[in-house]
Amino acid sequence: MTEHTNWLVYKFTKAGEHFFVHLVDPSKLNLDFGFLKDSIKALQDPKAIKVLPFTKWLELPSYSVGKLPPVGKIFHVARCGSTLLCQNLKATGKFITLGEPEFLGRIYNPSNMFPEPFQTLASLAAKKAVADWNLWANSLNKQLIIKFNSVSIMHQSQIRSDFPDSPVLCLIREPLAVLESLTRTPPDYVQNQAWLDLYNTALPDLNTQPADAMAHYAGKHYFHTLTQMEQHSSGHSNTKVYDYTELSNNYAEIVSFLSTNQITAANQEWNNTWSSKEGVWKSKPYKAICNSTLNSFAEQHDELLKALQSKYAQLKTLPIQHKES
Repeated sequence: MTEHTNWLVYKFTKAGEHFFVHLVDPSKLNLDFGFLKDSIKALQDPKAIKVLPFTKWLELPSYSVGKLPPVGKIFHVARCGSTLLCQNLKATGKFITLGEPEFLGRIYNPSNMFPEPFQTLASLAAKKAVADWNLWANSLNKQLIIKFNSVSIMHQSQIRSDFPDSPVLCLIREPLAVLESLTRTPPDYVQNQAWLDLYNTALPDLNTQPADAMAHYAGKHYFHTLTQMEQHSSGHSNTKVYDYTELSNNYAEIVSFLSTNQITAANQEWNNTWSSKEGVWKSKPYKAICNSTLNSFAEQHDELLKALQSKYAQLKTLPIQHKES
């Protein structure tokens, strides 16, 4: 293999006015983890990682995405089973799935590290990085799937522009389970008040009086995500919306939709008994939240959940959703 296929991007960083690209030898990665960052952390060989100046990396041979199979994209609300879906796709032996890769997270978020104009430098970096990962996956006779983090949906227009031929799967879940999880173990984007103004200006007032600010903010994030999915999914033939409850029954259909090589899941059963976030795949059993905890949360946030349930039900009725007629 040539140099650019041996070393793949996993992170972009900035020091002052200088940009750097962090590269990894993919043959040394254990991709059984649910997230790419955990695969990187688990590396034992220090020689499996190197850093290049951004300009030098750009000079390495580049390939047009159009010459390779389209890369499947997964957008999702938080805590909806998206990582579980990716792990099941891996279990077919036909996909390379990257769980929320940091190199795309640094580009497609409100604090994009690259200077303006966004469409030039940032898009160039995204397309080259994905093309190299795609080339490597293709060399293994596997298809590349990327699961974006749950805040990347705000840049879906740019992502669609950068990767116009990709099948896009949007995964949703009813608000009670999502908000209970987000407030019990809140991620940075829910805790970080720097994001609050963005959601306040982008979203209408939900007219609710939640029991706590954290739940209200998590609800705004949820509402914003579903609104973005609704806006960017309608009219796109290469987009499907699925609910968490549909994953098991529609798994074979999802595999077929994301596949460009007639991959089937006929001999691969859906498995929801493994924890997809803790450790490597199959290492720990999944523990569901008890109904009493959910019921208690629902009682405390009744008005907020009713407002979000209405948006959730609206998205579920999109004609592009579910099975082809």
